[in-house]
Amino acid sequence: MTSLLSPQEDSDTGALLRSAAAACDGAFQRAAAISGTSRSHFFSIGGHRIKLNFASEALAAQLTQALEHVRSEPGDAELEVGIWEGRDSAPPPLPDSWMQARYFPRGRLPGMEHPDLRLVVLPGATSVSLLDLSSNRGWYCAADAAKVAFWESASPLRSLLHAWLSARNVFLLHAAAIGTDNGALLLVGKSGSGKSTTALLGLSAGMSYLGDDFCLAEISRGRPIVHACYSSAKVCNDALPRFRGLHARLGNPDRPPDEKAVFFLNGTHDAQLPQSLPLRAILLPHVAVDQPVRLQPVSPGHALTALSPSTIMQLPDADRRDLAFHAALSKAIPAYRLSLNRDDAAVLAAIKDFLR
Repeated sequence: MTSLLSPQEDSDTGALLRSAAAACDGAFQRAAAISGTSRSHFFSIGGHRIKLNFASEALAAQLTQALEHVRSEPGDAELEVGIWEGRDSAPPPLPDSWMQARYFPRGRLPGMEHPDLRLVVLPGATSVSLLDLSSNRGWYCAADAAKVAFWESASPLRSLLHAWLSARNVFLLHAAAIGTDNGALLLVGKSGSGKSTTALLGLSAGMSYLGDDFCLAEISRGRPIVHACYSSAKVCNDALPRFRGLHARLGNPDRPPDEKAVFFLNGTHDAQLPQSLPLRAILLPHVAVDQPVRLQPVSPGHALTALSPSTIMQLPDADRRDLAFHAALSKAIPAYRLSLNRDDAAVLAAIKDFLR
C-alpha cells in the first residue's frame, strides 16, 4: 500500500490527524460514489451496537464473515466506521516517518500518539485505520480486498475495536474462551501453547465457544464476563486431522504452506456461539505429552505473565489501562496450568469436570 501514501511533513500531530480524519471521510465518500456501493452492516460487540459502512462489496465479504454471529438489527449505533478499498480512493498522505510504522508489529510509533485520534498502519502497509474517539467515527482502508491477509479476515478491525471498546472498559484479549451454561474458561498463553487446539476440542465436543485467538472481557459489578467477538478459528496445518468435522467451514483452502487454516463457524455452530458468559477461571495450556492431563493452581502473577505480554504486543493501542485490567482480571478469578497431552478425551474431561 506504500504507493497510496505519499510523504508529507507536519510537526503538529493533532492537526495532521484531524486533517487525516476529514480526508479519510472524503476518500470513503468518493470510493462509495466510484464503486456505486454503500451498504451498512450492524453488529453488537461487547454489548455495544456498531455500524460498518462498506464502499466495497469485496471488503464486506472479507471482513464480516467472522462477525456474523454478532450481527444485530439496524438502529442507533455508538460507533460508525467507513470501509473502502484504496484503489477506488486513496487514503490521505502521511509523513514519511509515520510510514515506518508498517515495519513494526504494533503498527504505531511514538510520534503518532494522540489521546483521541488513533492511527494504525498495519505491517506491510496493507491497510490503514484511523479512529476518532471524540466523534465515535472510524475509517479503514485496505489497498485491495483480494490482498487482505488471512488473519485480518479472521479478526477484522481489531485495532479499531480495541481502541474504541477499551475506552468503555471492555478489553480485547489475546486469548481463547470456551464454556458451558455454568460459565467460561479463558485460555491464555503465547502462540503454540495450545489455546486454539483446546478451544476447538471443546467446540467439537459441543461446548460453547467464544473465540480461539481474540475475545473480549470486562469486569461488571465485580463479576468478570467474557464476550464473543469473532467466530473464526485458526489452527496450524499439522493439527487439521484432529478437526475433520470442521473442514467444510475452511475459509482459505488454497492457502500457502506456511499459512494457518482459518475456519468460520457461524451458520453451522450458531447454537454454540453465545454472546457472553461469566468467567470462572483462567487456564494456562501447556503441552506436556509425557505427563498426565491435570489442572494445577498457579498464582495471579503467573496468569498475568501468560496473558498480558502477548495481548499488548498484538494490539497497537494497548497501554497501562490494558495492563491494569489484565492485573485485575488475574486477581478476580483463579488460574490453573492445564497440562496437555495427546489424550483429547482426558483433556475434555478435565475441563468439563471443572465447570460442573
